[in-house]
Amino acid sequence: MDHYRQALTLFQGLGDEVGVVGTLDHLADPCAALGRHDEARDAWHEALRLYRRQGRDADAERVQSRLDALP
Repeated sequence: MDHYRQALTLFQGLGDEVGVVGTLDHLADPCAALGRHDEARDAWHEALRLYRRQGRDADAERVQSRLDALP
């Protein structure tokens, strides 16, 4: 997960919103698997917001499903 966080910082610094959203989306998976549900929820909520802003409806729906499945 450290690599995802490093990538997130890099993409944010570059202003690369596509890189940011992909990294957030992928970062949430191991968080959820490790039971770190609040971290996963935070990452997916931000990814959902960015996907919607980018008009990436299928990705937004997929992330919403992942959020709905969290305990």
